[in-house]
Amino acid sequence: MTLYFDSKVQFIDDDAVSTIVKWHPVEPIFAVASYSSDRGGSVTIFDDSGEPLRDISYPVQSISQATALCWHPDKRILSTGWENGELYIWFNEHREFASVLGPHKAPIILMEFSEKGSRMVTADSMGLLTGWRCNGQYQFLTMFSHDLKDTLLHITFRRMVENQAKIELSNLTKAAVAGDESALDTLTSWRPKTASRNMVHSIVHDNHCFYVGTQSGCIFYLNQSGSCLEVYKSNNSSITQILWHPKGSN
Repeated sequence: MTLYFDSKVQFIDDDAVSTIVKWHPVEPIFAVASYSSDRGGSVTIFDDSGEPLRDISYPVQSISQATALCWHPDKRILSTGWENGELYIWFNEHREFASVLGPHKAPIILMEFSEKGSRMVTADSMGLLTGWRCNGQYQFLTMFSHDLKDTLLHITFRRMVENQAKIELSNLTKAAVAGDESALDTLTSWRPKTASRNMVHSIVHDNHCFYVGTQSGCIFYLNQSGSCLEVYKSNNSSITQILWHPKGSN
C-alpha cells in the first residue's frame, strides 16, 4: 500500500500566491512560481520536504511574474519564462539564475525540452516560436525563430526510435555470446561496410523534431534544423491535444 505524507511548503514570502508548480522528472525537487503584492513575481526551488534550496539567489521582478517553467529531462536545469518576455535559467550548483538574451517581448507561455534535453523551444503570447541549442557548457544559443502570428497551445516533441538494424545486431551478439552457433555464423558473415553504414545512420543523440498546435486550428511541423511547415489546418477549431506515436508515421 502506498502512503503519502503532506508537508507545508515554506515560502520565503508568507504572502506569496503560487501560480505554477513543476516537479523535476527524475530529481526530488520542484519549482514554484509565485506572486506577491510586496515583492512582485518570483521563482523558488524546493526539495521534497518543502524546504527551499539554500545558497540560491532567486529571481524577483517587481513588475513582472513568471509565466512558464520547464525542467531539463535529466539534469538539474530549470528554465523560467517571464511576463515581459525575459528568460532566466538556473543550473545546478550555481547560485544565480542566468539571464538569457532572446527575441521574446511578450509573455512566454510555453516551454519544452526535447527528450534528451539538447533542444529547448519557447513560445510567447504573440505567436513567436524560438528554438534553443543547449550544450554542455551551460549555454543556451538561439537556433531559429518563427513568427506564426497565432496563439500557440501545444508543443509536442518526437521521441527517439531505435534503429531496427541496431536492435537485431544487438540480439545477434547476445545470442552468439550465449553459444548460438547460427547467430555466430550470421555475425561472421556480416558485411562490415553495410553494418558500419547502418550503425552510423542509427546514431542520433536526440530528436529535435516537434509539432506545434495553435488556437486557430493549425499544426506546424519543425524538423531537426528548425524549418517550419504547416501540415494541418482545421475550420477554426482549436487544437486541444497532440500525441505522437513512436511506431507510426504520425
